[in-house]
Amino acid sequence: MKRQPCDKLISLLRFDGSNRPRWYCDRQLQAYFTEAEYNLGQPEPTAVFLLQQLQSQPNHRDAHYWRRGLFCYLQETSWSVAMTLREKVGGMHQVTDCFQQACYLTSDPLKLLRRFKPEQGTRLSTYAYRRIYDGVYAVLVGVRQSDWGLLKHSGPRSLSLALRSQGYREDDINEIQQLVHLWKEVVDQTKAPHQELLAQVAKTYRQCRPDLPPVTASEVETLLRTAIAALRAYHQPQVMNTAEERFWNTLEGGNTPWEATLKQEEQEALKRVFEILKHAVEGLDDASRQVFCLYYCEQASQQEIAQLLGFQKQYQVSRALERIRGHLAKAVLTALNQPAHPQRLKEVTVLINLWLKEGYKVLAMSCQRCARVGMA
Repeated sequence: MKRQPCDKLISLLRFDGSNRPRWYCDRQLQAYFTEAEYNLGQPEPTAVFLLQQLQSQPNHRDAHYWRRGLFCYLQETSWSVAMTLREKVGGMHQVTDCFQQACYLTSDPLKLLRRFKPEQGTRLSTYAYRRIYDGVYAVLVGVRQSDWGLLKHSGPRSLSLALRSQGYREDDINEIQQLVHLWKEVVDQTKAPHQELLAQVAKTYRQCRPDLPPVTASEVETLLRTAIAALRAYHQPQVMNTAEERFWNTLEGGNTPWEATLKQEEQEALKRVFEILKHAVEGLDDASRQVFCLYYCEQASQQEIAQLLGFQKQYQVSRALERIRGHLAKAVLTALNQPAHPQRLKEVTVLINLWLKEGYKVLAMSCQRCARVGMA
């Protein structure tokens, strides 16, 4: 996915319904760099200069152009990282997943490149590659922790909050926390504990708390799995809500190339529609929201959604999406005081589907801050 040198500071990768991206020229950014007489033919030194400008004047009125230029410059590097990691993590993640996370990291060049020193002779893209690779690998591999790895690396506070969010009493929470602490003391691997280890935890618990009823090895395992389930349930909605929030924030604009191509009145009209849709999505039941977020925020296929959520047939996902779009279309027409007759409803449903899919393209172009939705 190579570009001409003169395009490296003004072009982004865009996905058009497939895993093979195409280059998209940010015309607004091109006009800015041309008017400001930046040397687009020498992208490496120009990118270093933009970074230095951003570091010295982060609040300058043109700082958002400098950030966008650096983001464009690192697109090839992000794609290279994505392709490398796709092979390394096997079937765990698609190349688009890796690229999304790489774009999220490069959206904040000040943080990503804060320790870059051009006087050491390292190319900016070379320095960024290692930083992006390490960041993406940590996130994508970290979210695939085993159950016992999740429990071992959980802190007392997060475990307490997770159990409390599931409605457990304080006495139960204290008991589970003590067992988890004792288990961490004797375990050295993040694998399912064997019966001897569980018996050891039960024995130590009886010695530490003789005032409480003793527990058996099987009860220890049950309570440890209870803690794991609580942690999974506690972290899942946080990821889902963050993904949806960033999805809508991106749709509502924010110095994106997509936003710049619209007229002012079109932007205002779309923002109003997206606000209506946002409230309508909040009114969906949990199952429908999961389908919505996977399909539109994460661009998962209907087959993938069926496997993730336990649908027996793919057509059940299709019908669920039709019901969701119909609900959203009615909400839009009602909010705009328009009649919801069948033909009009059908037209608006088609438009909503196109708008939401366009929202995913915006995410793909503008850093894709939407982290992978974790499904338990």
